[in-house]
Amino acid sequence: MSHRARIVLALLLVLAAGLRLRYFSGLQVGDDIVYSTIAAQRVQGEFRITNVHEARLGFLLPLTLSYALFGVGEVPLLLYNLLCSVAFVAAMYFLARRFWGDVAGAVAGALAAIHPNLVFFSTECHTDTPVALWQALCVLALVSTRSTRCS
Repeated sequence: MSHRARIVLALLLVLAAGLRLRYFSGLQVGDDIVYSTIAAQRVQGEFRITNVHEARLGFLLPLTLSYALFGVGEVPLLLYNLLCSVAFVAAMYFLARRFWGDVAGAVAGALAAIHPNLVFFSTECHTDTPVALWQALCVLALVSTRSTRCS
């Protein structure tokens, strides 16, 4: 990766993080409260699965770890989604760059960095943002593996 490409990626990540922090939505009614309660209970050693939210172990693990490390609160609750959202910008950058080059990577990264829905959802406690990141990373891993094996 060239020095210029690194600078572009760094600027995109700073832009994404800045916008997400500027428009930090904070605790929302509904899922946020449910996930917060579950994570707090798990930090205290209480583990049960009585509803669909409690069964989302892959989503709850980072929330529970965040609560264990930083305490219960809005920022620890939403930290995982915020990090996934910023990382999604990098994933889009690398995917587009892989297929169509540096300019396409910059455009895709910029769109992911500034898209209003992606900015807004980055600080809500929903599974959508992490799922988008993990799916993008899976596609990136697949195309990276295919190009390595075909060479």
